[in-house]
Amino acid sequence: MKKTQDDVAAVKKVIGDKMWKQLAQYFASGHLCLADIAKISMRELENLHRLGCQHLVRKDYVRAVRVFESLVRVYPHSPDFWGSYGIALHRQEKYEKARIAYAVANELDSQKMEWYVYSAECELMLENPKFALELVKPVFHMKNAEGAKGVEMFKRAKRIKAIAENMESGPADLPATRARQKKDAAPRAG
Repeated sequence: MKKTQDDVAAVKKVIGDKMWKQLAQYFASGHLCLADIAKISMRELENLHRLGCQHLVRKDYVRAVRVFESLVRVYPHSPDFWGSYGIALHRQEKYEKARIAYAVANELDSQKMEWYVYSAECELMLENPKFALELVKPVFHMKNAEGAKGVEMFKRAKRIKAIAENMESGPADLPATRARQKKDAAPRAG
């Protein structure tokens, strides 16, 4: 305890009382992140996000994962950064990690249907049809299904539901079904 108090006193001395109070407010609000501390602008973060998306388009998933992983470490409050990180992991077939990234994205923005759909696709690939069904349920009740993206997500959700129900009802795991799941489970860059 004494060591911690000495460390706090040393930090206060170095950064000053005013900065210490600001830092304490950040900690109290739960919004402290490296981007805030390092004064990285949102514009710079968005430029990095675009770079990661370019790597996705070029199918350089290793670099895309690196960029997005860095982004979520520096600024963990963006559902788009987490979702893009999930997509890059998904494309690398790291379904377990991808579904976690999608879950964080969904927690930050529960109105974006693609996080539900992509996460459900990961659950199918991990052979968890019950979880996949639970994840797509909210999609059928969302109001933002207009536009090409919404229609595509709605169709994918219906396909996931059919595959998951089929997986639950029968023991047959046909190679053709698995190949189709894999093809359908690849999220588009964006």
